[in-house]
Amino acid sequence: MKCPNCGTELNNNETFCTNCGKRVDGAIDTPTGVESSNTNTENKVEETVQQANQPVAANTAKYNSTVITGFVISIISIFIISIILGPVGAVLSAIGLKQVSETNEKGKGLAIAGIIIGIAVIVIMVIGYATGIVSNS
Repeated sequence: MKCPNCGTELNNNETFCTNCGKRVDGAIDTPTGVESSNTNTENKVEETVQQANQPVAANTAKYNSTVITGFVISIISIFIISIILGPVGAVLSAIGLKQVSETNEKGKGLAIAGIIIGIAVIVIMVIGYATGIVSNS
């Protein structure tokens, strides 16, 4: 016997199609009063099959631009204008981290890395100026 809805080959004793969940016409009739229960079950089976056939939505969250900017500036501060870019990168990364926690954007790890790098650059520059290793000229 074949399902009239999708054409799947079925056993003669099956009440519902194993592929689409539709009730098969050759099914044994149920007593009065039970029909509505079977209809509800049939609808639930159909909904479940339809939900199972739906594609899974990909995670479309994008990276927060403030986080990316802060991280890049923190990295650049390692090489040039450290005393200015270090704090700017750390602050932008902190702002981005707050934004990421409030929205559904990506970038928490980049924000934390930007903050750590920015603060590390500041500490290294302060130690360098204090010990005379780094000079203003």
